[in-house]
Amino acid sequence: MSTKAENLIHRESCLNKAQFDEPLFILRAKDPLAAQTVRLWAAMASTGAHSPDKVASAVNLAEDMEAWRKAQPTAAPEYAIPRNFTPNNR
Repeated sequence: MSTKAENLIHRESCLNKAQFDEPLFILRAKDPLAAQTVRLWAAMASTGAHSPDKVASAVNLAEDMEAWRKAQPTAAPEYAIPRNFTPNNR
């Protein structure tokens, strides 16, 4: 798992490798869509865009996110993205 503390401490973390003006998108385990989003990214990355190790790491992170949320007494229930969802379908 990659925690906030780990990312801040390690120079080679993704966060620390980013350029100062590079846009980032951060998902927190608290977000009920985070684990599902990471799994979607892993599925797309597994087509050859990233190494199998990086994909496996992402899948493990999604599992860690779910476990963390379940351990929180105030965690919101999980919900799924509707199949017909598009960014303009609000």
